Amino acid sequence: MKLPWTQDNITRALEAVARVTGTTAKQIIGRQRTDEIARARRTVWFIMRQHFEPTSLTRIATSFGKQRNHTTVLSGSRWIESQLKLDRELRLNYFNACEDLEIEPLELAPLEKPFRLRIQMTPKAEELLRAEQRKLELRRSTWRPDPPVCTRRGRWRDRPAIEAAPEPEPYRISRIAYTP
Repeated sequence: MKLPWTQDNITRALEAVARVTGTTAKQIIGRQRTDEIARARRTVWFIMRQHFEPTSLTRIATSFGKQRNHTTVLSGSRWIESQLKLDRELRLNYFNACEDLEIEPLELAPLEKPFRLRIQMTPKAEELLRAEQRKLELRRSTWRPDPPVCTRRGRWRDRPAIEAAPEPEPYRISRIAYTP
């Protein structure tokens, strides 16, 4: 059952998401873009898009103030839809907000595990990388600060700091293997 598009239901959705995410309804409507508040705002958009009577994205955007655009609502709700497959905490917040609103949450597929990227280098590249790391460790272990210097006016001051040793250059990767 979809909720009717009323100001009371919009307020209830805002307060439900604010309660489960630890933010306030005023922060969700506001302009702040911290990760926590942006996630809460996108969650409200997703709930409005999926669980309210069919309405335009522009109408959802204008209910959050004049600074929002329909494309912002679209990309935000799509982002939540993709993250619900991966993020356990976001999924829990969505289910709790739906429970507060007394609506049936969408059936979601089981959580996917993100793949890890395993990089395999050629033996020559590995050897060069180890040699560079040894040089870098040697430079760091033997570095001593220079003694202070006397200026023209007879004052002592520290020498300018020596720049840190440069990071080793990236090497060509022979192949990339994706592992589940």
